[in-house]
Amino acid sequence: GCAASDADPVRGDVQPAVFVAVTDEDITKFGEFPFDRAVYAATLKKLSANGARAAGLKFFYDRTTASDGALARAMKRLPTFIQQGLDVDQSPRTGPLRGKAQPISAEIGDSATAIGFVESELSENHDRIELQAKIDGQWRKSLQLLLAEQLVGSQAQISNNELRLGRHHLPIDNLGRAICAYSQLPLPPIVP
Repeated sequence: GCAASDADPVRGDVQPAVFVAVTDEDITKFGEFPFDRAVYAATLKKLSANGARAAGLKFFYDRTTASDGALARAMKRLPTFIQQGLDVDQSPRTGPLRGKAQPISAEIGDSATAIGFVESELSENHDRIELQAKIDGQWRKSLQLLLAEQLVGSQAQISNNELRLGRHHLPIDNLGRAICAYSQLPLPPIVP
């Protein structure tokens, strides 16, 4: 099972993006989380077979496992964007996020289309999504921004107060975060 939209790729429904999440049923089926990376490899193969153009994996890959090769091969067949852990600089902020990257499995990292971080502040009224950060002295985009660029098919243009992505425009706060109304929508129905 997975949390996804009402679109069914088997029926031929086209959906620009589908959110897939780990559910209680998945934990019952595959065991404790995090799952063996062979599970993610099989999921990527299924997504590719059903016409997916890319995938984003929001899991940590800080240790090497016996299944890294299977996942790396699946990632080479389907453009895959992955998350890297970030140790955030805790000093008071006056601008974009800064921090140090946590280690990542070399085989997984080398097979990723791109690597981003995930950091956001969620609230009832609006969410603030980090767009980019200075990580280990280099500018890096967030996983959310990388995936949005992939979905829209164009590079983001970031100014002091606005994110432009295709025909979409979002305000940016004084710390460089996009201000979104609904980045954390309730999970849609479960699709087997």
